[in-house]
Amino acid sequence: MSKKRDDGWVGTYELGIENVRLYLAEGDGGAHLGFVPNDGGPPKMTLYCSHSTWVECMSGLLHEAMEFCLHRRGAAYSKTHIGRESTADYLFVLSHQEFDQCCEFAARFLVACTGDLKKAWRAQKKDR
Repeated sequence: MSKKRDDGWVGTYELGIENVRLYLAEGDGGAHLGFVPNDGGPPKMTLYCSHSTWVECMSGLLHEAMEFCLHRRGAAYSKTHIGRESTADYLFVLSHQEFDQCCEFAARFLVACTGDLKKAWRAQKKDR
């Protein structure tokens, strides 16, 4: 179990074959995935759930975990091939076995981080 810090850090958890740092930040309706953070550390996943329900927060977590796995599997393709495009412009193509592996990786990640995330989410709700 990880201890929440002032910068929103929830903890570092295994996702697939690498570690991902999970953050809960002020803001609403979204998430950010930094595959190569400026600080040179492991990838960063930031959820913005200040005004979200727990289900919405978990939905964002699942979305980002699956997206991370799909990108790392090489299953993400750009439709426009333009730099700095929106993630909405990506198409994911993978086999059923690759999908199954991504689901397993994401499930292990969710099981590992959900308790810490729930504590951080509740603390954030109390602070407002």
